[in-house]
Amino acid sequence: MMLFAFRSLRLLSVLLLLLGILSCGRQPNKNLAEEIDQSQEGQMNFDKIVLSEADEQGKRLWEMKANEAVYSRDKRTAQIQGVAGSFFKDGKVLLTTTATRGEVRQQTQQIRLEGSVKAYSLPDKITLQADKLEWQPKQDRLIATGNVILIKADQKIQVAASRLTASPNARRYVLEGNVLATVQEPQMQLKTERLNWEAATGTISSNGPLTVVQGQNGRDGNLRADSGQFNLKTQLIALQNNIQINVVNPPLQIAGNNLTWQMRDKLAVSKAPITIYRSDQNLRASANSGQADLKAQRIVLTGAAQVQARNGSQLSATQLVWQMQAQEATASGNVVYRQPQNSALVTGDQAVAKLKEQTIQVTGGNVTTQLVP
Repeated sequence: MMLFAFRSLRLLSVLLLLLGILSCGRQPNKNLAEEIDQSQEGQMNFDKIVLSEADEQGKRLWEMKANEAVYSRDKRTAQIQGVAGSFFKDGKVLLTTTATRGEVRQQTQQIRLEGSVKAYSLPDKITLQADKLEWQPKQDRLIATGNVILIKADQKIQVAASRLTASPNARRYVLEGNVLATVQEPQMQLKTERLNWEAATGTISSNGPLTVVQGQNGRDGNLRADSGQFNLKTQLIALQNNIQINVVNPPLQIAGNNLTWQMRDKLAVSKAPITIYRSDQNLRASANSGQADLKAQRIVLTGAAQVQARNGSQLSATQLVWQMQAQEATASGNVVYRQPQNSALVTGDQAVAKLKEQTIQVTGGNVTTQLVP
């Protein structure tokens, strides 16, 4: 129910009643009475007004303070200027907001704000800026358009987009249109067309193509995928389909269809087929699963693992451990080494390969060497 208890409104009603009585039987005052009646049927202006609405249980849904309000003839719409208000849930403040102007629609129970709109979510500690904002309390829906910016200072993240649809009570935010998420620590930018932000879990995700640039101007590399999720607390990115991670130091490309990338520790883990390419050494490795620890310069590949050197020589095994800095690969289980230039084939249980020198030592119970004509 809308509350409009104001002294000015009561005084206006009393004045109209007295003028109506005095006009009875007085012909000269007829035009004046008609003018007042027309004014009563027209718009009503109020200064320094407070508007609010409550639900069936009497709990406030919203409250708007305005420097000026102009009511329509049917009193269902109010145009307000100089707005400062609050949105409630279960009697508690959910959002606070300010704007240059706005509109309150009583029948549809909508509040629209425009001009330098700012809002703050108390549960999520998220600040919103936009050109326009619409609040639909019964649907728990907030819509913001035009230069939308969300800022969460404690997690050092800012997201810019063209449009926002949010459920403040559910702590869920959906951003659309040229979405750019900027994280300060570690420094990164995520670009996509649609981003879901679950404030309760501290997770942002995209079901569409995304790109991530790491470091200032991409100095730490970049990645892309068809979809992904980023945990703001753990700084772990889970990526799906057509994944490519490009690392600057060491110069490395990691590709797969299902892997996680720990930004803080520079650790990539895949439980699905993975391919890794070291461009400066022209070495390519692949396996059914694996992990790349870039801080330790160590790659572990498991299941149909193989590494291929620039001269075409190839080492395959059940498991391969590639020490990138030492340029050494340790193989175990069903080891097979092929050297095409010498038409050589060596098999065994274990092997240690010096990738730079292109030498290998194969050991185990059944070491065999073949020369393929």
